[in-house]
Amino acid sequence: MIHALADAAPNLKSLTINSIHDVASQTEVRDQRDLVDAFARFKSLEILVFYGSMDALNVPNAELPSSNPLEHSEQWGTCYAKPAQCRKVASQFMVTCPRLQRLSFPVKSTIPGGDFNKVTYVRSRDSESATFQGFYMIDTSGWWMK
Repeated sequence: MIHALADAAPNLKSLTINSIHDVASQTEVRDQRDLVDAFARFKSLEILVFYGSMDALNVPNAELPSSNPLEHSEQWGTCYAKPAQCRKVASQFMVTCPRLQRLSFPVKSTIPGGDFNKVTYVRSRDSESATFQGFYMIDTSGWWMK
């Protein structure tokens, strides 16, 4: 699905995917690396927003220290994934998609019946990593109508 979309619209600048499960269950995506690599075909992608579970993006909990005070927020206590895990996933997208500037995705809540926590990352100044920007989703619903 992602490969076909990228082949049809390689210069797409913004993409919102409503169900990562549908994307990850496609035969072209066998694991996290395949999913990240699939987006490299978009040559101009600047904004990427995922809705739905990000279980396909599972990384070991590597405790990489951060000086970003937002990564020490109490809200992380309600997330199954830890800040270092999410930062690593976001950084993988930034490296694979050189024009990507912003990325949002949901993180499963530890609260029974709780909604997903929403996280947003921006490209770091070093261009090879991602910086956590906050607990919200990028709104792509209205910009194209202006």
